[in-house]
Formats: sequence, structure tokens, C-alpha cells
Amino acid sequence: MENLYYSPFDLAVIISSMNFGLQKENELINFIWEYEQDFIQPEYRNSKRKFVLNIYYWTNY
Repeated sequence: MENLYYSPFDLAVIISSMNFGLQKENELINFIWEYEQDFIQPEYRNSKRKFVLNIYYWTNY
């Protein structure tokens, strides 16, 4: 069975739809990074900076 991972685009869509403020968005992203790394695409697991920047890129696209 193939694993399905969250991409930064997926997370940006979810976060945008929640209409959180910037602080809440940061808290959610940090929570995902700290506790849900098994569900993040493998290419983003080694760099929090790359992960966060890609989420914010798609959030503001």
C-alpha cells in the first residue's frame, strides 16, 4: 500500500481555509513539524525552513 503524505500545498490549503491569524498559523505549522513529521512528504522532513517557506509560498499564492 502506498503512503499518502501532506505536501506544503495541501497544508497551505487547509490552513487558509481555517482563517486563522498569523500566530495561530505558526502554532499549527510548528505542531505539525514537531508531532506529525511522519505524515509530511519525505523531501521536507529534513529542513523545517524549506517546509515552512513552501507552506507560506502556497498560502500567499
